[in-house]
Amino acid sequence: MTPTENVIVFNLGDVRMFRLQCKKCGAVRSYLPTRWERIPATCGNCDETWNMGLGEQTLKNFSDAVEALLNASDRLKFKFQMELPKP
Repeated sequence: MTPTENVIVFNLGDVRMFRLQCKKCGAVRSYLPTRWERIPATCGNCDETWNMGLGEQTLKNFSDAVEALLNASDRLKFKFQMELPKP
């Protein structure tokens, strides 16, 4: 297990938005965790191709799983947490 002094621990419910940032121009699109159903085909700013074959069903499954975990959080006997390395 990772020592907590080297990571930032947060709950799934703390996530406000998921962000997609274009690697070419830096433009950002943000999505609510439970309302994210597709990756745009291209960047809305520079038209760089984004959706390189990642199926919409994959993203829909991810969004549905996040929503299910958030809805069940009061009934679960554990906290669903994530961790990031500290900058």
